Formats: sequence, structure tokens, C-alpha cells
Amino acid sequence: MRNFLAVIKSLDIQIIQQLPTALAVLNKNKELIYASDLWFQEFGLDKKAAENIDIFTLLAIEDPRWDAVLDSCLQGASLPFSTSLEHNPNKWYQFTNSPYTDADNNIKGVLIQAQDITTSKHYSEKLRESNIVINDLLQNSKIGRWKYLPKENKLTWDLKTREIYGVEKNYQPKLIKSLSFIDSPSKRSEIQNLFNKSLKKNMQWEVKTTIANAKENQKQVLLKAKSIGNAAGIHTILGSIQLLNEREIENKSQEAPLHANPILKSILDNIPYNIFVKDRNHKRIMVNNNELAFLGLEKEADALGKNDLELYPNHLALKNIDEDNHIFLHQEDKHQVEYTLKSSNEKNNSFSYSKIPLSNPAQKCNFILGIGRAINDQKEREKTLKKTITTVGKQEKKLREFTDILSHNLRSHAANFSMLLELIVPNGYNNNNQQLYQMLKKSSDTMLETIEHLNEMVTIKPIPKEKRSLQNAHKICNSVIKNLIKKDPKTKAYIQNLIPKDAFVLANKPYVSSILHHLICNSLRYKHPDRSPEITISFSKTKKYSVVEIADNGLGIDLLRNKHKLFGMYKVFHNHPEAKGFGLFMTKAKIDALNGKITVESKIDKGTTFKVFFNEKD
Repeated sequence: MRNFLAVIKSLDIQIIQQLPTALAVLNKNKELIYASDLWFQEFGLDKKAAENIDIFTLLAIEDPRWDAVLDSCLQGASLPFSTSLEHNPNKWYQFTNSPYTDADNNIKGVLIQAQDITTSKHYSEKLRESNIVINDLLQNSKIGRWKYLPKENKLTWDLKTREIYGVEKNYQPKLIKSLSFIDSPSKRSEIQNLFNKSLKKNMQWEVKTTIANAKENQKQVLLKAKSIGNAAGIHTILGSIQLLNEREIENKSQEAPLHANPILKSILDNIPYNIFVKDRNHKRIMVNNNELAFLGLEKEADALGKNDLELYPNHLALKNIDEDNHIFLHQEDKHQVEYTLKSSNEKNNSFSYSKIPLSNPAQKCNFILGIGRAINDQKEREKTLKKTITTVGKQEKKLREFTDILSHNLRSHAANFSMLLELIVPNGYNNNNQQLYQMLKKSSDTMLETIEHLNEMVTIKPIPKEKRSLQNAHKICNSVIKNLIKKDPKTKAYIQNLIPKDAFVLANKPYVSSILHHLICNSLRYKHPDRSPEITISFSKTKKYSVVEIADNGLGIDLLRNKHKLFGMYKVFHNHPEAKGFGLFMTKAKIDALNGKITVESKIDKGTTFKVFFNEKD
């Protein structure tokens, strides 16, 4: 027995070591028990020296927050934690921490999966820096931002908006008061009407007007707003206020083109996305380096000023132009637009783009911002998955054809063979022939039984949620109990149906009846010789499942030895003449067909409890 457990443990370790992830297994003292080979490679650790060392000493990480996370895991939580390494502060890891349990659901320690997130951390920092620069640019521009939350009746202004209105930095704006800044009564009424409409539906608007700010200075501004909502109604109105003057508008055309802004260009060239901006003529006015690489171009000048027909194949360009015209017309974002172009080495490069409408209020000229990401790996995975699904479908078809042959053609041959044996009268045979006849008869009966089992297996097919219906678990259980008592009226078993009369399970009636029949039969069949069988059937609910529990006081099952093969075909665990090892296998197959699950708890000489989980969600 000791050698057997040592082999099992050795196999467990080998499996964990070969996992394609950096995985570590800790005990309750947070000490390393064993880990995958990738874990040792990732952190440059010696396997022998690392055993039974606590995780903090092992990785030279002193952070009480991670210690608290692991304590929570030992209480049943699953929490992530990210940190850098002390000896290499530029290297960052995300640790996914979750508890693991024994057969009795007792927490025995923590599983930790490590993922190198240095690259994403780097880009997060770049994005944070970019946001700081962009916010700084906005504050130094003539555009202010504001937001209104209808449910809270809360209006907020940024510093630039306060500056344009000529109020103090700590000024708290009110909706009605903000309208009083507008100089013209007619414009005030127009803006109020547009705002009221924005509270009722998704829309956007802009109005050019004059305000008299708090310092009694008149300023020409452009007010813009866009309402955002869902089925429950409008939850946010986002807006801007832009300071305008006539001279600035006249000289707009003399400003440096968008692509010449060195700060913005530097930001966009250092993020892992393809970026482009194009005008109403579908000409690019800005591209970043990643977009140039996708187009197969080396210089920015090769892309600027060119339209889709000059950069894409005709079929793709025409499709793209239609999409862009729709965006210009309706001012709506469009996401997951896929482009595929062949590179110089004839390899397909695929990208998924989001397209966002932009506008220049002064010139009334619209633009489209495109943001793309590479999806080559995703496309390859989709191809592989499609091939796998096709292969599995073919194999399943062949398997079903094979089982049909076995369950139908072979069945008729076996039945003929059995009938021929029945026609033989063995009375005149000597002892040897009599024995041979009995052996043939037994083999024939066993073969017929096996084919019947096979035929029953073939009929079990997955039942999707839409083909299941609510079944009264109490009534079905009562019917099963009555049939069993009718079959064996002398039984001394005490069977108690505690399922509420209004308890329902989402399934089909024949499967529910068969599942309960097999499990209650098992409880009767494997009763304890020293006491009358007592069987209790109860019911409970979880978020996803309706649970039927069948508990008995019978012989019990040695789960330490047999749990892994409990639902296997022709697996028996007691010396009983009626034990065939097929009932639990078929029960499990029918539960799987309903997308449910079954668990077992058992103690030798104490009894067994089966829990059947009927899936209510999918």
C-alpha cells in the first residue's frame, strides 16, 4: 500500500511538472511542496533547494499584501496579486492565487500561477504617461470638458471650463446657473431644448453662441454635448466648450497638419496599435509606424494624402469607403472591422479595427480615427479550431455508424444464435457435451446483455436547454418508489421522499426517472446485512443547479480506492450477484446529457450519499 501511494504521488508530481504554465503548489504554511518545470525555469530556482521553503523567502519578496491575499485563499477566496522582483525591479509578475481541497472539500493549501506581465505593465505606464501629456495638451488648448449625471443632478466642469466661464477653481456649477451665462435669450432657449432632448434619448449636438462670463467679458464659444444611455435610460451627458475667435477661424488652414504634432506622433508611435486618421475624401492625414508596417510602406509620406483605393485592393477599398460614409453620415462608432493584407512574403496580416468619428468644429470638417490590433494569432487559432471541429465531427459520425452496426446488425446475429441454442435439446448429451452447452448458453446470454447495454448507450444524446422542460421532482420520485415497492413488496426498506411538492428540475422526464431509479436501486441492492435500509431523498437549490440528494445507511464505498473509477463501465465495488457495473455508468451518462453533474460522499459500513445537480442555466 505504501509503495502504491508513492507511485501515485510520483505521477501527480510528474503531471504538475509538465504543465505548460508556471504553477506552484503551497501547503497551509505557504511552503512550496512542488511546482512545474516552467516555475523553476521562470524564477531560476533549484528544485531540491526550493522544497519546503516559504514563498516569500523563495522569491525574495517582502510584501504583507501578498501574505494577506494568501491568508484569504486559505479561507476559500481566489485573488490575484501583482508585484516586481526585488533583484530585478523592472520585471513584473501577476500571481493568480486560489485554494485547493481534498476529497472532503477541506482546504489543504494554495495554487499559484505566475504570469510575466512586464510588457503590459510597460504599456500601461506608457498609456498613463500619454494620458498625462494629453490632459496637459487639453488644458493648454481652448477646449474645456464638462459632464452631467441626470440621476444625481450633478454637473462637473474641468479647470479649462471654469477658466472660460471666468469662475474660481473651486466653483461648483449648477445646471440652471450655467444657462444664465449665455448672452442671447434665443440661444439660451435653443440650448435648453437640445439639453432636454438629450435627457430622453442618445443624441449629440453643437451650438455656437456668445457667453458673458463671470468677469463680464463676452466670449464666442462652441458648446457640444453627447448623451450616453442604455435600456434603463440616459445616464451621462458628456460635453465640451471651446473658445473661438474670428481671426483664429480664418487662419485655421495655415495651422500645421495633424501629423506634424511631434508630441502626439511620439505617443502614437510607441503604443502597440495601428493608428490612422482620414478625412471625408478617405485620404490619410495621419498614420503611426505600426500602420505603415501593416500597409507595407516605409515612409509616412508614402501614406499621407492617399485614399483607400491607392492603399488597398479594390474590393477592400470599396467596402471600406462604404463603411466610412456610413460613419460620416450617422456619426456612429464601428468596431471589429477586419482588414487582411498580404505582406511582401505573401503572408496574410489580419487586423481588427475600431473606427471613431472625429470633428473639427471650426471648419465643420469630419474625420475618422482608426485604431487596430493584430489578430493573426486569433485567426490561426480559429482555423485550427475549425479543423479540429471538422475532424471531431467526422470521427463522431464514424463512431455513431460503428455503434449502429454493433447495436443493430450484431444484435440480430446474436439473437439468432441464442434462438438456435434454445432449439437444441441437451438431454441426450454426455457430461462433457452438457458442460459445453451450458458454457455456450452463458456466453450467448452475456453477449445479448452487452449488446443491449450498447444499444441503450447509443440512445443517450445531449439534450440542450431549449429542449428540456420543468419536471416535478417530488411526483417523479414518488412514482419511482411505488414501482420499486411493487416490484419487491416484502422489502423492509424505509424510503422517505422529502422533496417539496413544488420542487421542479429542468430536464426531461425519462432521464429524471431513470437517474432516481438507478440510485435508489443501488441503495436497496447494497444494503447493510445488519440493519434495515433507510433511504432519504431531499432537495436543495444553488445559483445554477437544482440538487436532488439520495442518502442511505448501506455498505458504503471505499472512495480512496474507487472514486476515480466509480462511474466507469462494468466497475463493481461489492460482491453482489446482481452487480453489473452498468447502472452508475448509465446514470452519469444521462446526467452529462443534461449538462449536469453528480457527486458522491461515502464511508464504509456507514452509508453513501449521491447528489445529482440538474443544470438550470445552460
